[in-house]
Amino acid sequence: MEKIGIFSPYLDTASGGERYVGTIAECLSNKGYSVDLFWHDKTIKKKLTNFLRMDLDNVTINNELGGVSFSIIGIFRKWRITKNYKVFFFLSDGSVPLLFSKNNFLLFQNPFPKITPNISNKIKLMLYKKIVCNSHFTKSFVDKQYGVRSIVIFPPVDIDRFIPLEKNNTILNVGRFVWNKKQDILIDTFKQMCDSGLKNWNLILTGSTFGKNTDYFNRLKEMSTGYPIKVIKNPSFDLLTRLYGISKIYWHATGFGENIRVHPEYTEHFGIATVEAMSAGNVPVVINLGGQPEIVKDEDCGYLWNNINELKSKTLLLINAPGKLKSMSIKAKERSRLYSKQTFYKNLIKII
Repeated sequence: MEKIGIFSPYLDTASGGERYVGTIAECLSNKGYSVDLFWHDKTIKKKLTNFLRMDLDNVTINNELGGVSFSIIGIFRKWRITKNYKVFFFLSDGSVPLLFSKNNFLLFQNPFPKITPNISNKIKLMLYKKIVCNSHFTKSFVDKQYGVRSIVIFPPVDIDRFIPLEKNNTILNVGRFVWNKKQDILIDTFKQMCDSGLKNWNLILTGSTFGKNTDYFNRLKEMSTGYPIKVIKNPSFDLLTRLYGISKIYWHATGFGENIRVHPEYTEHFGIATVEAMSAGNVPVVINLGGQPEIVKDEDCGYLWNNINELKSKTLLLINAPGKLKSMSIKAKERSRLYSKQTFYKNLIKII
């Protein structure tokens, strides 16, 4: 049985990059390959299965590295570990490790703006069959930073898990409660709309929070006082799917006001939550930055905005035109299929 190796330095965060490599593991193990997912703690499989809702029954957790990254172990050890794999996927943390499988793939989920082309990386990159990015936005930086010509395979979104329910007048935002997600901007905007006469609509912001980010979450709660705004942390999957299902409009503001050319890491490099919302019939009204313009066709299945006035006016255009809102909702759901797990599987099989 042909062997596949996969390594992510961030596997325990169970975020977008881990969904990406986890879905690779799921797909290839179900296709009959012997798949090893490298991590020092074998309980990670249960955590990923429960949190990311994927089938990893046929995937083996390989703890040969202990808690050490491929980036810092010696060449001989790298050769010994990787030489017997037909394919090896490495999710980059900015580094380019030496790998010795028959077919090496380097995955990028975000740009690393401090990296510049260098001879060492160029030599190591010669051992890679393909460099794979999660969006054209990420590709535009990675190609320049590493001196490569990468390909794009959009992240897998399990769109069948999110379905429209009986809709109410809700605007939804989903994302970790961290400053660059700009939930404070969304709250301020919605409050201004309410103060200007908007009635019978509510705003829900939900996502994960941890550590020092609880301070930001608490500030958002305080900002919401007295308005029809809910801020919900760490929702269960069932609650999240329900919120997607009942909402009509999806807002997104990550990176607003930041210099994205200098700090591309401050914006959304793709936008899985936007696709999830669209698959549940939400019409996206999202910032015209990062990977969002690749997902949303402006004025077709949603709207892109560049400033707060546009965010307000385009949202009100939908609120005041129920027919347009309904037709765009249908188009948004249709477009979400471009980013399905099935599409991801087809593109993955092609490259290996």
